[in-house]
Amino acid sequence: MKIITTDAFSFAAKPKIIALLFWIIIFIALLGYAIFKQYILPKYFFFDENTITQFMQWGAQFKPGDSYASTAKFFSILGVDRATLWFPPFAAVLIIAQYLYHLKKSKARHFTLIELVIFVFLAFLSVTYMSMLSKDFIVALVITPFIFFAKRGLPGILTWSMIALLYATYFRTYWFIMIPIFWGLYTVFRVTRKRLYLILSVPLTLLALSFTFSLFLGLDLDNFRTTINDSRIEGGDNNARTMILPWIDGGGPVLSWLNSTITWVTLMIPMPLFILLSPYYLFIASLITVLFYKLWIAFFQILAHKSQPDLAACSALIISFIAIQAIFEPDYGSYVRHLAPLYPLCLYVIFKSRTLTHTKKTAA
Repeated sequence: MKIITTDAFSFAAKPKIIALLFWIIIFIALLGYAIFKQYILPKYFFFDENTITQFMQWGAQFKPGDSYASTAKFFSILGVDRATLWFPPFAAVLIIAQYLYHLKKSKARHFTLIELVIFVFLAFLSVTYMSMLSKDFIVALVITPFIFFAKRGLPGILTWSMIALLYATYFRTYWFIMIPIFWGLYTVFRVTRKRLYLILSVPLTLLALSFTFSLFLGLDLDNFRTTINDSRIEGGDNNARTMILPWIDGGGPVLSWLNSTITWVTLMIPMPLFILLSPYYLFIASLITVLFYKLWIAFFQILAHKSQPDLAACSALIISFIAIQAIFEPDYGSYVRHLAPLYPLCLYVIFKSRTLTHTKKTAA
């Protein structure tokens, strides 16, 4: 893998050497951060880890539909608990390897300054949420081989879908909804070049789901989120500043669809975080906005060129994941955590699509 350079080192006589030293420092910092993060981060970052630990102490087993019990059993099989000293640096090494694998596959050679900031930011977020006992660590194990399967065409994507459905059974049942959305979006990428069709595909899917939830379950599409957040408000949750609240009061399939669709947009342009006017949230919201701006440029390029079905599959997976979060995600903070396993895939799509565009221009 070639050393990735950046505009930030253009002043140096030997930018590649400076870039190499920079990456070594970043990777060492990630390892150190993984080891000492419990002394740095607020306690609420470890709520999930504490819950998983309790389930491990109760002797939890794999149980369909019970994510905490199944996650606890998974880590029990690995022989890992909250006190296991080797796990955080081990997980950090796996996370770094995940990023390097995706960057190598993307053939990325150069970062702009903002892309460098995004990469470092995403890498530290990944280590924050996945170098502890967490459900997101398991998601990363499912997502990482996706490129391998996608490059093998429909048989490979079908194989990965079977793995994802097995994961859905024991860990996150809403993946049973996400996988059909993924296949629908993959079809859109393969059969049309019109950007409008891609943009409208998610709102129309959410509309169909909203009426399905109403007719067959008697529930609003955003019922899960509103139920969770109502209990948090009633309980006086001190960490509720970033809750995803209804944009329009009322119920029914149309209003719940509108709320979910608006939420889908704000997951990519998190205006509620901007409005908080906190330097921390302003920074996060800005980088998320730039990330999705670059992603949608990549999506449109992939839609137009159709030269790489695997890129279409990767793009469809990212969009379907955001769509399902628009239904079930209760908080912008947990959304950033749940998205962590897909950050390397996002970078892969951005840089790989750029490589394809450059190749096409060179050939012309």
